[in-house]
Amino acid sequence: PPDPGEAGKATIEGIDSDQDGLRDDIQRYIALTYPDSEKTRTVLQHQALVMQKALLESHDKNKSLDNTEDMDRTTECLLYIHPDDAYKIGHALLAEVMNTDERSRAFIKYNSQLGGHNFRGKRIDEYKTSCKFDPDIMED
Repeated sequence: PPDPGEAGKATIEGIDSDQDGLRDDIQRYIALTYPDSEKTRTVLQHQALVMQKALLESHDKNKSLDNTEDMDRTTECLLYIHPDDAYKIGHALLAEVMNTDERSRAFIKYNSQLGGHNFRGKRIDEYKTSCKFDPDIMED
């Protein structure tokens, strides 16, 4: 999609010109940062969609809890694909997603909904099952 520029920062939703649920600026970031890895682009698109949903639903505690479960699963998938640098890749994506004060405030609100809850992760040997696609058949 085209670069949304400053107009893409006007709302939490941003601009999604192709209506796929993924903000144009994030779609461009992923495509331009990882042009040679289909599976990395795919997992980051899934993770960005969950992050965006978490921002938009940050006012609702139950939805925040559900979004955290989804976030954990996409993180596990990313760890399966990039066991050595998943956190670096994930934090870079998070920085891109939270690129305005309004988005950062929504993220803080989302996180505030999680207090007092425990979230169980999968065992390392199960991380692949957290992927909503088969990364082993995709190009690196």
